[in-house]
Amino acid sequence: MSRINPMILISLLAAFALLVLVIYFSVLAPSGASKPIRLVSGEWAPYTGENLAQHGIATSIVTHVFEQLGYSPVYEFMPWQLGQSRVASSQKKKNVRGIFPYMKTEKREELFYFSESLIRIRYGVFYFKDTNSTAAAIQSSDDLSQHNLLSLEGYEYHPVFRAHMPAETCPLKDTVSGLQFLQNPRPLILIYPSDMPIKQTDFESTAASLAPEKRLRAVSLKIPVSHSERSKRALTMYYYPTGRFTNLQFDGDITELVNADIVTIGRANQAELSSLLGKPVCQLSSIELAMQNLQYSTRPPVLIEALEVVEQLVRQRFPSYAARFGLSHFFLDVDMALMFSRANPDNLTLRDNFNRALSQLKANKNAYESVTAKVKIQIDLANSVSLEPFGDEQLVVAHPFDQVNSQCGAEHSVLLPKGSKALITRWSQDFLTLSDRSQQSEDSLVAIELLTGPMSTINKHLCVDGRSIRL
Repeated sequence: MSRINPMILISLLAAFALLVLVIYFSVLAPSGASKPIRLVSGEWAPYTGENLAQHGIATSIVTHVFEQLGYSPVYEFMPWQLGQSRVASSQKKKNVRGIFPYMKTEKREELFYFSESLIRIRYGVFYFKDTNSTAAAIQSSDDLSQHNLLSLEGYEYHPVFRAHMPAETCPLKDTVSGLQFLQNPRPLILIYPSDMPIKQTDFESTAASLAPEKRLRAVSLKIPVSHSERSKRALTMYYYPTGRFTNLQFDGDITELVNADIVTIGRANQAELSSLLGKPVCQLSSIELAMQNLQYSTRPPVLIEALEVVEQLVRQRFPSYAARFGLSHFFLDVDMALMFSRANPDNLTLRDNFNRALSQLKANKNAYESVTAKVKIQIDLANSVSLEPFGDEQLVVAHPFDQVNSQCGAEHSVLLPKGSKALITRWSQDFLTLSDRSQQSEDSLVAIELLTGPMSTINKHLCVDGRSIRL
């Protein structure tokens, strides 16, 4: 019997040991460490967004948890209603597993498995000071009953807010549309076929609670059907005499309705009017609900939205109006989750595994806060400006900003290092209007939120001379 070459034996043993190590570490490592998983979200900065750092604060949490489970998330960003519909119908073979962040409701639970809370988001009641001075007094949910809570497409509202809204509403497109409506409220007008059976009681309860100058008005009109002047349909229009419709004398010119929001009853009427007017028309299921909406629209409008969402939008889209948007003293913290489609039989197990990993992350408060704080800083820095001294100064001079009165105080000042980073929270009017250069003040103070430097941990709400800002 021949002897085995010792070198061959050593090589075989080394190969066997290497195989054991590979098997051992593959068992310890997350299964399928680079396995992709498709998820959907929408644009809701700073929480989610295709162009945000790490796709937003909520997205960074989802990414961290799935990576702990051995997945590599792939995100698709689309309108909320489209995304929710796509995920709800996504079966196993389509492999779109979930959408976030969403508040749990009974209606949604019929289609989705909900994770534990990803993040708790604070909602507030916003108003425009020029058109609604009464909203400043809102301090509890009961105070909401005197206001028109604007609804947005794709949103489900917390029961605390839902209790003060009609059973059906005519939603606005998005948060930007809501902020624009606060600035320029539009009347709501009901248009329906004149031959539709109407009960007098449908109107009496609505009109009885209103002052005489706000009583419901009716106007008979005829509009062309399918743009054919030879074929006209008799319609009735109901409205409250507000704004430019106080003394409406309708003569059949539908262009008068451009600055109003239209509601109708029935899908056929909706399509016909929408085509004729060249604008969306809201469809409600009954005259009773339409009348509720008309009466509801006479109240001063407020917008329910996440605080940080509005703050970011106002800074970016409405800088000249930043000081004119108000925030009431009533807030509500809402838990937001990841929804997994029930159409995929594997999603229940995935949800449970996700919840275990999420619980482990949240159990370590420092770890959880570091995930969210890191991406928040990245998002803020991406939108920040740099502060530089001007003239003979070596440091940047800043003044405290009074958030309650929305004013810059010039009595006291602090010094900031050159290159300090800040968010612009309110521009001076000098930067927002065309005027004679000789009429501008030398120190146009701009309100900022300081992001870097020692003062950012003491009092980050300051004002600086606009000449120190570098975009």
